[in-house]
Amino acid sequence: MPHAKEQLIERLQKQKEAFKDSDAKWNEVRSQWIAELKSLFDKFDGWLKPLMEKGLIRVEESSQQIQESDLDPYDAPVRKLITPTGAKLHIQPVARVVFEGQGRVDFLAGGRTAMLIKDPKRGWCFVLGSRTIRAFEELTEDSFFQYVMQLLS
Repeated sequence: MPHAKEQLIERLQKQKEAFKDSDAKWNEVRSQWIAELKSLFDKFDGWLKPLMEKGLIRVEESSQQIQESDLDPYDAPVRKLITPTGAKLHIQPVARVVFEGQGRVDFLAGGRTAMLIKDPKRGWCFVLGSRTIRAFEELTEDSFFQYVMQLLS
């Protein structure tokens, strides 16, 4: 029968290997999330380009550091939309690890929020309703502009 020291060494070695595998998994999740955000924000930029070219909206690009419990800190893209009257709408990631989703991005303006969730089955969707009753609206160019318009009104 192994001694306690050998048992402890064996147990700690298994934990170390499991942690290393888990850490590598979360690093991959984080890298995929950052790539997903870049793609999403590139899509937003493409949709907004005609409005920017006409001087109807100004878009400021920046980044913010996000700290999640399961992921190391990372820099995520942020957009601030500014209308000719000075109204502002912020589009910013909240987290990759979210309940019932694979990521969340918030649209914020004047104390109002629209939540965009990456649903595993539906893709990117705006979440409608309350905590108990939820409906989802697929992210399309039209739904994007509907929410931007609502929040800037």
